[in-house]
Amino acid sequence: MGFPSGVSLDLSLRSEGNPQGLLEETGLVRVIFIMAIVLRGITVLAFHRTGGLQDLGKHMEDLRERSEQASDSARDLTTDGLIRFEFFIRRYVKIAFP
Repeated sequence: MGFPSGVSLDLSLRSEGNPQGLLEETGLVRVIFIMAIVLRGITVLAFHRTGGLQDLGKHMEDLRERSEQASDSARDLTTDGLIRFEFFIRRYVKIAFP
């Protein structure tokens, strides 16, 4: 399946006179690089303004405490379930094999 005669599709960003490509031809590479540096600086400033590493440490400690509480709760539920299962099996053995 192709295009009608006389129609071509060129997806490369190269122009005929410049093998380096359209981005370098128009100077967009420099603009994009400068924008990336400026945006990186803005993100660093925003990170420090919102608390930086100290706030991140507080959040990590809070998550650690929550995960310990959740694992303790899961451990307790598992222990209770296994104890009930053990009592069920012991009763079944007494009834089935007197």
